[in-house]
Amino acid sequence: MERFFQMLKRMDKIRILKFLIIFSFTGISSLFASDFIILSIKKYFSLSLSFYYEIFLIIILYHFILAIFCYLFGEFPYVLIKLRRLKQLFARF
Repeated sequence: MERFFQMLKRMDKIRILKFLIIFSFTGISSLFASDFIILSIKKYFSLSLSFYYEIFLIIILYHFILAIFCYLFGEFPYVLIKLRRLKQLFARF
């Protein structure tokens, strides 16, 4: 935990604020978008999605919208670095 707080002290306060805004907008947008898509599927295709499919749709939309907001706020290179690290982590398994 101490390491986390040291990292926050080194980060620019504007960048931290930017991340908070990005994640806030992403969460709200993904819920609205998934609700619209789920209601459209139910209305036009007369399909009933299970709870698990709805959660899966929200997660997929969240990451897609997160990439869009990161790009708009100029933080997309940071996301790419984190994705590469995550890929390296899972490459070990």
